[in-house]
Amino acid sequence: MLILTAGFVLGEVMGLLEIETRIMVLFIITILALVFFWSQKKADFGRRGLAVRLGLGVIFLALGFWRGRQALDWSEKEQKLGLDNRTVSLEGTVADTKESEGYYVSVLEGCRVAEDGQESGYQEIKRIQVYLNPENEMPRPGDTIQVQGKAGLIQEARNPGEFDYRLYYQAQGIHYRVFALSWERTKQSKAHFGILLSRCVAGAGRILDQIAAPKDAGIFRAVILGDKTGLDEDIRNLYQKNGIAHLLAISGLHLSLIGGAIYRALRRLGAGYGKAGLAAGGLLAFYAAATGASPSVVRAWLMALCGYLASYMGRSYDLLSALGLAGIWILWDSPYRLYQAGVQLSFGAVAGIGMVSEYLSYGLAAEQEDRGSFFEQENRGRAWREKAGSILAISLGMQFATLPVVLYHFFQIPVYGIFLNLLTVPLMGIVVASGCGGVLLGSISLPAGRFAVGCGHVILNLYEFLCRIWESIPGSILITGRPAGWQIGLYYGILAAAAGIWKRGNRRFHIFLLVIAPVFLMRVPLLGMEISFLDVGQGDGICIRTERGAILVDGGSTDQKQLGKNRLEPFLKSQGVSEVDYAIVSHGDQDHISGLMYLMEESDITIKNLVLPGRGKGQEVYDRLSRAALAQGGTIHWMERGDRLKWGRLEIFCLYPAAELSPGAGVCKKEEDRNEHSLVLRVSYGNFGMLLTGDMSGEGERRLLELERADGQGAKMEKNGIGQAQVLKVAHHGSAYSTTREWLDEVSPAWAVISYGEGNRYGHPGPEVLRLLEERNVQTFHTGKSGAVRLWTNGERIWWSQWIL
Repeated sequence: MLILTAGFVLGEVMGLLEIETRIMVLFIITILALVFFWSQKKADFGRRGLAVRLGLGVIFLALGFWRGRQALDWSEKEQKLGLDNRTVSLEGTVADTKESEGYYVSVLEGCRVAEDGQESGYQEIKRIQVYLNPENEMPRPGDTIQVQGKAGLIQEARNPGEFDYRLYYQAQGIHYRVFALSWERTKQSKAHFGILLSRCVAGAGRILDQIAAPKDAGIFRAVILGDKTGLDEDIRNLYQKNGIAHLLAISGLHLSLIGGAIYRALRRLGAGYGKAGLAAGGLLAFYAAATGASPSVVRAWLMALCGYLASYMGRSYDLLSALGLAGIWILWDSPYRLYQAGVQLSFGAVAGIGMVSEYLSYGLAAEQEDRGSFFEQENRGRAWREKAGSILAISLGMQFATLPVVLYHFFQIPVYGIFLNLLTVPLMGIVVASGCGGVLLGSISLPAGRFAVGCGHVILNLYEFLCRIWESIPGSILITGRPAGWQIGLYYGILAAAAGIWKRGNRRFHIFLLVIAPVFLMRVPLLGMEISFLDVGQGDGICIRTERGAILVDGGSTDQKQLGKNRLEPFLKSQGVSEVDYAIVSHGDQDHISGLMYLMEESDITIKNLVLPGRGKGQEVYDRLSRAALAQGGTIHWMERGDRLKWGRLEIFCLYPAAELSPGAGVCKKEEDRNEHSLVLRVSYGNFGMLLTGDMSGEGERRLLELERADGQGAKMEKNGIGQAQVLKVAHHGSAYSTTREWLDEVSPAWAVISYGEGNRYGHPGPEVLRLLEERNVQTFHTGKSGAVRLWTNGERIWWSQWIL
């Protein structure tokens, strides 16, 4: 079954990827297959058996490729309907509704959509997410509603490390969301299974709110009902940092605990294998549907059904085969679930458990022949050591199997998380049982419900206590960055080789491979210099990285209210940056500092040195920035014309403003003058040169040119002046009041980058600026169109890349 599943999954991957990437995937598949079959003994398969398995694997690979290509074609077709940023009318059937942030958020199925005002030409769309004003009664599953509103494509990730909402919703069959201007219910469902489910969940939630403390109720709602809206943000972050955030979701573990309890209770009451399996499976199906039927829950339900069926038929239960069957089922329904972190973690963890269990049994089979099964020696002197060893091995197996997934999606690992999981996971069954018991008893008597959740309350307090201790240990979080695809392939290849070597009895070499495998996931050292012009929306954010560390120049936005949390911090962590050596603020406007404030006040990424414009001394905004930097242990520097930062081959030289231009001894008091004291920096690396201009105006450009002409006699002009810059970061987001003809003629760049938010209300970039750049044959990159723009240089040549285009 594993070979069939592997073939199907790899086929889907090739169906969803571009052809050049498919070639690389095929290469990795070939290497892994060779390692796998080399590691097996010939007696395991035999020539005929091997041929049959390979043949079936190829058939399932073809099926997976067809299903992946079908999903890709459907996705591209819906995205090309031309409904983005249009006012539309639509009608559909409600599949699900939740209340969030003052809206009813509904998912409509079987939608007929047309641009507003068109009486014909309706287009069919499978699913759409709509945001409804609560002017009417909340729509229920099965209702048919009509909506008029503004449609938009769900936004894709626009920077490295940023969460890809488009890909997330594609897995649910959703490409568009509509914010309703008006809506009405055209048909009301009187009897619908979804209504029963929603009422059960709502009733259980109300009981939990009444019998548990608010913080506990939020956790119980999350782990039992799948509702995270009431989850305390501090608890969420605490669990995430310490590597136990999986406990806050309805997982296969929770479903297995509930299903196992129901099945064993029915067996003890005298039900046969068939009836107990049918009843437990049916109840689990109802519970899974009521809590949202996430992939991990569906996976656990399907695997439980396989276990019940195996017991009924008198056959042994094979965990990995059941896992493979569940994988094919889930990915056939939605191939894009392949990209979801939750799916990868769920299947990876169970695969790790299955592989470790199999190889433990294999390696200890001879030793256990006259003692019975390794896992059943409860009355032997060595039983406790064997059980402890198996628990540790299984936990390590889960960690090894999921390590690349964790690093790829979250860019960091809680170093001591494995030990915390050993303490917390075994107790989670009590928490789930306590919450379920509280709901059941609370529906009869609230005092009885409060008594039932008391045990869970104690354990949840213990979890928080342990997390606080773990968090205080030095080095508890290791930021490693996102590993490349070839690193992940090499890592799993080493694990496959280690598994084969274990079966051959070479334990020392097996341990050696396991020890070195994680090293190949670490961030590869950077050679040369990389500059990333981040898409921060309407603002600026530039990251300069060399082998010595990272420098930020600005980091703010006016339209991305959580820029630091959603874009800036994920980008830095994805690059393996745990501390910023220098953060240079060109000037104090929000569209240049909002993300930096988040890093200094809320993030676990530290800024060692904060560089501020010298002419801004005395302004409140710079005082606030200074206090934030000092609070996290940073150092404050003030910069003006003539100052330089020398950092290996990298040199950053301040060209503007000069202190003598400032009225009142270089201090600018008026906030509206900030653009006029915006720092202009020349970045040099070998023969590479770039100008960073902040928000300087056309008047500022004229003054700088005057300064350069006055100082332009001799070598200083050649080394530090504006005439040696190949790359220009266009001033003030491409404003029509900057980037004059005279300025461009003097700088004469080969490339330019404009940072702005698409569809901004300021009209950036100005048409005149674009025309001037085009007339001079300047190749121009737009963050508003292409997302993050990146360049790499060795000091002689320059290579460009764009995140989206």
